[in-house]
Parts: sequence; C-alpha cells; structure tokens
Amino acid sequence: MPDWQPNAHVVLALDIGGTKTTAAIGTVDGEILSQETVDTRAKEGFERAWEVIADLTGRVLAQNNEQISSIAVSIGGPVDASAGMILSPPNLPGWDEIPLKKLLEEKFNLSTEIEHDAKAGALAEHYFGVAKSVRNFVFLTVGTGIGAGALIDGRLARGNRDNFGEVGHWRLADSGPALYGKPGSWEGTASGAGVSAMATEADSVKFPAGTGANVVFNAARAGDATAQKVVGRFSESLGRGVALIVDLMAPELIVLGSLGVRTGDLILEKVQSIVNEESSSRNLPCPVVPSGLGEDLGILAPLAVAKARKIEGMLP
Repeated sequence: MPDWQPNAHVVLALDIGGTKTTAAIGTVDGEILSQETVDTRAKEGFERAWEVIADLTGRVLAQNNEQISSIAVSIGGPVDASAGMILSPPNLPGWDEIPLKKLLEEKFNLSTEIEHDAKAGALAEHYFGVAKSVRNFVFLTVGTGIGAGALIDGRLARGNRDNFGEVGHWRLADSGPALYGKPGSWEGTASGAGVSAMATEADSVKFPAGTGANVVFNAARAGDATAQKVVGRFSESLGRGVALIVDLMAPELIVLGSLGVRTGDLILEKVQSIVNEESSSRNLPCPVVPSGLGEDLGILAPLAVAKARKIEGMLP
C-alpha cells in the first residue's frame, strides 16, 4: 500500500452513519471541494451497505480531477482506529469485526485512516469549530446514536482498547427504548433513534415505527403535546448525562453535534439548566453549545482526522 503522504493536501473524506453516508473531496485545512450523500442502507446488513459505500467512493473519485492522497473515514463506534476495524456499532447491524481500512485500501489503492465519529468530531471542533482555543472539552455526537470524544490537556483521549467515550450504553433510567443493547440506556432517550422510539411508544398512530426524529422535533415546534413531551424527556436525559460528564472530566466546554445544531432552539436552555443544577459548582460554568460547524460537521470530521494524522502524537 502507498504510505500516508504527510505533505499531501487533498483527501477523500467519508462520513459513514447509520442513516446517511457522505463522500467528499476536501483539504486538510477544512475546505470542502465537492460532496455527495446517499442512504447507507444500514438495515440491510453489511454487504449491502458496503456495496453502497464502495460505489459512492468510486464515483466521487472518478468524477474528481484533483490528486487524491488518501482516504479518511469517520464512523460510529466501537472502533479500533489503529487497526481500522469496525466492532459491531449498534447503528450498523452486521458490521462485526469489519476490516474497513483494509477493504478500502485494497479496493482503491489509497492509504486510509479510520476514526470513531465522536473522536473525529472532537478533532473537527478543535481545528475548525468552536473549540479552537480549548484544551479540555467534550464533543457529543447526538445523532442517530450518541457517543463522546474529548481533548484532555490538548490531546485526543483514547483509553484502553481505544474505547474512550462509549457512553451510549450508560443505563440512566430503569426503563426506556432498548437501544445500545439495554432498556434505559442513555442512547435510548438522548439520541435521534431514541426520540423516534419514544414518540412511537407514546403514540404509534401519530408517530408510527420508522418516523424520523426530525418529524418529532418539527411537531414539537408546531405545538403537538405528545412531541413536546418526548422532546422534554430527550432534553432532560441529555442534560443529566452531560452533567455526569462535567463532573467526571471537568471540561471547559461541551459541544453538541447534529441534533444540538438542528434543535438548539428546543433543547439547549433546558440542557444547560440541568447541567448547572446537577454539576459540582467547582466545575461550573461549563457552557453547552452546538457545533460551530453546522451541517458541515459530518464531513469536516474525517478531514480533521486527515489533518491530525499529520501532527506527531495526535493519532497513532
């Protein structure tokens, strides 16, 4: 395989999610030159999703005339980033010990970096977003699922087995949607999939199974009482979990991805209020803010991975 080129500038970035996958051509300075998004088809299993991702990647490469030096991937965890192995993410059924790095390198003959989406999001906020001058902060994906990435004293946190930040499975309630393998998990009440599941549980006629979280949030904005109750539960759960993180890690800042950007008008005030009430006073103030990168966050995350790969000590 070709070695990673430390002076290379242009990268093919992949943001692989449980719902959508985006491929983009961009630079390690965060400039997006072109991009295309498709349905991941995750519910159809790994083989179908891989077919979709490989086709998208090949098409974007073929349409681009730039000199692409490498591929960088942001994907939901658990992930063994150094091995490029995907380890059964709850939102990617059938992705059990999938050697994604090897698959991409063999198919496209380009050196490839794989990173957990929460860690990649933290890097993106550090390089391009609201945490540029912050050495201690936590980034929460808050998308289809929920995971954490953090910089501690200016370095990306990894933990044993590269497993830092798998907070979605925390059991924060006695009951609730059985996401991330258990009823009452934080992901069951503080993620997009959780919002959808709670809405269906509350009123399966108004919000049948498969209803998108965006539908529920829009209904709440329109005054629907059921949707507002679901969003209230989501906000409370998110706030309580964030308060635990604040007292564990004493960060200067908490940054919320995806739903934090799209639904800040509905949730941020309540989340911040709960954090202020529940956290130790010595760890306050700790602002909870939406990503500064907006809808570009997903695809800037793998570009940040490519940038970090160039900085000695930031990535293995």
